[in-house]
Amino acid sequence: MRLIRLAKETDFDGWRAAARTLRLAGVLPRKVAWTVAGSEVDLAFPEGRAPEDAAAGPPGVGEGAFKVPRAFAELAADVALHRAPDRFALLYRMLFRLAQNGRLMEDASDSDVIRARQMAAAVREATRRMVDEVVPRPIAGAAGVHIAWHAPAHRVAERAAPALTARYPHLAFSVLTPEVGLHWDMAVLRTGAGARLGDNPSEAALDDHWRKRCASFFPPAPVISSREMKAAIRGSRDGPYERGAPASLAEVAAGIDSCRRCDLWRGACRGLAGEGPPHAPVMLVGEQPADADDQAGRPFVGAAGALLDRALGEAGLDRGQVFLSNAIRHFKHERRGTRRLQRTPTLQEVEACRWWLDAERRLVQPKVVVALGATAAQAVFGKPLPVVSSRGEVRSLGGRARGLVTFHPAFVLRLPEERVRTETLAALVSDLRTARRLGEKTAGD
Repeated sequence: MRLIRLAKETDFDGWRAAARTLRLAGVLPRKVAWTVAGSEVDLAFPEGRAPEDAAAGPPGVGEGAFKVPRAFAELAADVALHRAPDRFALLYRMLFRLAQNGRLMEDASDSDVIRARQMAAAVREATRRMVDEVVPRPIAGAAGVHIAWHAPAHRVAERAAPALTARYPHLAFSVLTPEVGLHWDMAVLRTGAGARLGDNPSEAALDDHWRKRCASFFPPAPVISSREMKAAIRGSRDGPYERGAPASLAEVAAGIDSCRRCDLWRGACRGLAGEGPPHAPVMLVGEQPADADDQAGRPFVGAAGALLDRALGEAGLDRGQVFLSNAIRHFKHERRGTRRLQRTPTLQEVEACRWWLDAERRLVQPKVVVALGATAAQAVFGKPLPVVSSRGEVRSLGGRARGLVTFHPAFVLRLPEERVRTETLAALVSDLRTARRLGEKTAGD
């Protein structure tokens, strides 16, 4: 009996090198036992059997002496990630049989082929589900790092890692699984120890594990006492509108990132504060972050942002001259397969986020506030205003500040007819010109 001890559960390269050596030597599948060092199966083999172990051999041993169909090579890479303990034995048996039957992979009735294909399909489904279901959430006091927990049906964490970094390229995160931890700092993906915390660990247990075991993968977070953190969260959740408001835009940004006034934070990557000159004469208020905004951590960076930049340019404004913000600070969405589709916020969610918009308006003191869309109009004016019938009308916001309602760029993009899109975009540009003139007029008074 040949005993092959692989280095780890996903050691496909080790299996491939050992299998090549064994096949060239003509070792029958029933004469080979496959184990993984330290696994439960490995414990069944006493140390006394070690002298009979077959050396795995370096990669490339016997290379060129035989070829396997590409279909088998691709299938084997998937099957190796399955949790079935006999997966490596199954693959070697198929490899050995390919020497006698080069068309084995074409036999749809073969029991080994059927089982291997079922296992590969299960691995691909587990990979898809991990990419779809993992949504990193912020960790209080962790310097912008987000965390997620996932217990995949099979060992697919490293297989899913490239898709996760592509989905969240501008988000530093740790994704913990029972076998491995993935750590992305927006430049390099690293792997570390897993976390056996049960199927559904509490947030406290997850955060505690991250701070003790995973924080070394990221720059150190600023030291914040537990009292300060609890006060910040309590203030962002329960603070009254009329007092205790943030004293700077930096405080607004920090408060939004830890805001718990509603439940939208649970599914979003982060909370988005406004950006722009601290005393911009014109403030633009959108409805909520889009998917691209949520990932990048900045407002208006996707297709709607590109159209807004175009409209601003035609109106004689520049993005750098205005303060960009949103009525809702977390991306509200529902999942459809691998996509996150935007959903309309409720009135209660708009009211919960209004504290942050009021704080930004108080600190920036814009001369003109432009509400882009109905949700923004509700937040800015405190009442529903139909966009079509009220757009372009200048309204008082108290004191010398003025406000007006216009179309959201995303609404323009969704219009099916090109003629209507062109007319609606022209109306948006016209309203932005009005805002520019009002800002210049009041600023010069």
